[in-house]
Amino acid sequence: MSTIAENEKVYYGEFVHQLGAVRIAATERGIVQVGLPSESGEKFWVWLKQRFPKDEFEKNESRTQKVFDQLCEYFEARRHAFSLGLNLRGTEFQKNVWRAIIKIPYGRTITYGELAKNVGSPEAARAAGAATGANPIGIIVPCHRVVGANGSLTGYGGGLPMKEFLLNLEQGHNGFSLLAPARSHHRP
Repeated sequence: MSTIAENEKVYYGEFVHQLGAVRIAATERGIVQVGLPSESGEKFWVWLKQRFPKDEFEKNESRTQKVFDQLCEYFEARRHAFSLGLNLRGTEFQKNVWRAIIKIPYGRTITYGELAKNVGSPEAARAAGAATGANPIGIIVPCHRVVGANGSLTGYGGGLPMKEFLLNLEQGHNGFSLLAPARSHHRP
């Protein structure tokens, strides 16, 4: 199955938060990407342009404002679950993994092996890890809640300091000092 979209308008917004820039992209069908404050704008645009090479991009922060508002509530520990439409872009296995990740409760973690079992592939911990690493909708699809077999913090697209920050936040600890803000601002 192709992960490349055709003929969809992609709306994007860039918002300023005390943690740094948050970039959000969505189509009429839902969110396709969230660029975390610890990630560069370049990474955000490279991903979008690879998956939507023929489509029109329109800066329209009103279409992504609800997403940003819910992320702000999350960062303030006032939101534990998101009520947003998602437009998942990936292979069927990746989408199954991401749907399983969404079910991980706030403040809890599971291992990559447990995640693989949850999607019916108990021998596929590495594949579940690769699918987790390909998640473009960080925080909302809370891949930061997936840890190594021994409970260690392993890879995270937003960087390990961001993963640690998010887990600390969900455990009731203030982790704002752990995160360096994003520095890059890039537009199509």
